[in-house]
Amino acid sequence: MEHAIASFCDWLANTPVSMVIQSVSWIIPMVQSVHIMAVTIVVGSVLMVDMKLLGVVGRGQPISAATRRYLPWIWVALVVLLLTGSILTMAEPRRELINNVFRLKMALIVVVCAVPGAFQVAVSRNASAWGDKPSNQWQARVLAIVTLAIWIAIIICGRWIAYVEHG
Repeated sequence: MEHAIASFCDWLANTPVSMVIQSVSWIIPMVQSVHIMAVTIVVGSVLMVDMKLLGVVGRGQPISAATRRYLPWIWVALVVLLLTGSILTMAEPRRELINNVFRLKMALIVVVCAVPGAFQVAVSRNASAWGDKPSNQWQARVLAIVTLAIWIAIIICGRWIAYVEHG
C-alpha cells in the first residue's frame, strides 16, 4: 500500500498542474495565506457556536439563531480549505500523503465535518429543544468541548506536518 501511495505521489508531483504550483514562487505562500484565513474563519465561527452551546455568549438568543448566522461561514470556509489544501497537497504530495500526521489531520477533518452537518440537522428538526436552555444542555456542552478539541488538534497537526517526515 505504501508503495502505491509513493508511486501516486511521484506521478502527482510530475503533473503539469503540480509543476506550475512548484515553479511559480508566489503560489504556495498565497495559497497558504488563504488556507490560514479560512482556518481562522472556521475556527472563529465554530468558537462562536460552541460558546453559545456552553452558555458563555448569546444567552438571550436560541441556538438556531447562532447556527443560522455561523454555519454558512463554516461551510464556505470548509470548501475553501478543501480547495487550498488540495493545491498545497499537489505542490508537495510526498510531504503530505505519506505523512502520518497529515493522515491524522484528514481523519480529524472527516470527523469534525460530520459534526456541523449532524448538528444542523438536529437543530432544524427540533429547534425548541435547542432554545435558550436546551433540555439536552449537557449534550450541547459536550459537543462544544469535543468540537473545539478536535479543531485544536487539527491546527496542531497542520503545523506538525512540516516537521515530521514520512510518518
